[in-house]
Amino acid sequence: MDYIDVNHPSYTADMFRSYAISANVTVELKYTDGTPCDLKLVMQPSDIDVVGDTGANETFSLINANSTIDSIVMNNRNILVESTSGNNITWNPVRGTSGPDQEKNLAGFAVKSKSNSMTFESTSAATSGSLFGVYTEAITPAPVKAVDPEQAPAKAGETITYTGTFTLPRQGIDTIGKIKSMSMVDTFDERLDFQSLTVSFDGQTLTEGTDYTVSVDGQKVTVDIKDHLLTKANGGKKFVITYKTVTNSKVETDGSNIDNELT
Repeated sequence: MDYIDVNHPSYTADMFRSYAISANVTVELKYTDGTPCDLKLVMQPSDIDVVGDTGANETFSLINANSTIDSIVMNNRNILVESTSGNNITWNPVRGTSGPDQEKNLAGFAVKSKSNSMTFESTSAATSGSLFGVYTEAITPAPVKAVDPEQAPAKAGETITYTGTFTLPRQGIDTIGKIKSMSMVDTFDERLDFQSLTVSFDGQTLTEGTDYTVSVDGQKVTVDIKDHLLTKANGGKKFVITYKTVTNSKVETDGSNIDNELT
C-alpha cells in the first residue's frame, strides 16, 4: 500500500513499505506427455536487495534445502546474509543494488535441485516483482558402448570385451558448481562372468586405488572416480573403461542376444 487514497480517522501518513507479502512457491519441470522427468531444475534468484525503513525487507528462502538442494553457487562478491531455521535457508539483503551485474552477483546466486522440482519462499517489500530465472541442467550424454566380438559362439568360455566411454561434464557449462562424484556402472547379463577391467582418462592409463575404485555386487560392476580427477580443467575429457568378461554355461541354454546396461 503506497498511500492513503481516502480520508481515514487513524491513518494519516504514508504507509509505503508498511507491509510485506510472502509467497511459498513450488516450481516443477514436467514433460507434456507425462513420462518421468529426468531433468534437474536450476534456478537463479536475483535482485534480492530491498531494505525497508520499517524492517520489512525482501528475502529469499529455500524450503527443505538439506534434502532437496544439490548445490548452491555464489559469486565471491555476494553480499547477501545467510541464515538457517530448521531445514530452511534464508538470504537477507544489506543494501540496494542496480544493474544486471550487481543484481545477479551481489544480490543473487544459482541453485540446483536434486530433482525436477524446488520449493522456495519469496518475501517482497517493495512495489516491484522478484526475479527468478528457471532453467534445466544439460542431461549428461549417455556413455558410448562397444563390444568385441560383436558375435560369438553360444558356448561357455568365450571371451567378450566391452568398452564404455564416459565424458566428464564441464563445470559451469554442463553443470553448475563442483562435480562431487562420478560413478560408472555396468550391469552384465547373467550369462557373463566379469573378469577384470582397466580405466584410462584422456588417453592415460589410470591406477586402481589411486585414481579410482572398483566394487562388484553380483552382475553389477561400479567404478568410482577419485576427486582429484573431477576438476573444472578436466571437463569434457573422456574416461574409457575396458571390461573383460567370459561367457558361462547359461549361454548354452539361452543363445539370444546378450545385452549389458551401462550408466
